[in-house]
Amino acid sequence: MYSAYINRMGKFLPGEPINNDEMEEYLGKIASRPSRVRQRILNSNGIQQPYYAIDKQQQTLYSNSQMAAFAVRDAIAQANLEPGAIDLLACATTLPDLLVPGFARTVHGELSELSPLEIVSTQGFCCAGVSALNYATSQIELGKKQTAIAVASEFPSRLFKNTKFEAKTSVQAGKPLPFDTEFLRWMLSDGAGALLLQNHPNATGISLKIEWIELISHANAYPVCMYSGLANETSTKSS
Repeated sequence: MYSAYINRMGKFLPGEPINNDEMEEYLGKIASRPSRVRQRILNSNGIQQPYYAIDKQQQTLYSNSQMAAFAVRDAIAQANLEPGAIDLLACATTLPDLLVPGFARTVHGELSELSPLEIVSTQGFCCAGVSALNYATSQIELGKKQTAIAVASEFPSRLFKNTKFEAKTSVQAGKPLPFDTEFLRWMLSDGAGALLLQNHPNATGISLKIEWIELISHANAYPVCMYSGLANETSTKSS
């Protein structure tokens, strides 16, 4: 068994950070009514400067795949590596730009400077990024790969535009959104992060050796908690 080391970290945050008072100018007021709970949620979560990959007209500035590609480039540039040295690209997201092909395929398509290489896509809310990291780590530890990128990118703002909710019967009747939906609207913003993994530590500077990663699902025992694409949780048992 070999060891896997995180030798560089890259990121991409779209545009300029905005202040909390501007958030509703980007996501929009639902039924022209300001949120009643936005400030309470922001006071609790401590977020001060979110980033959005949409503008105030709710036009897309960057795709999810493009944000991931920029983060990958940042990690490679910091390591001063030739892009052809990367032999594995593991990409994670909650909702990709397209239903098919997989997210890693579209990210690799943005990265024309990379060589033909193995790619893998992981999906599934918060655990997706760790799943990509786990796969890349395993391949290095087995000696199958020497230099890998694990990247996670998210574009939740496109899900939380006011237009996504205004057709709901409850909203048209003057009722507020469910608190869980409001909570996510003011919790999540856009961006990407990438980790460069190698089978040796950096010659100089900091390296983080990965000792273990454990991913366990309890979906067999609990009802669905976070989901998208269903009217309610009765349509499926768990997630």
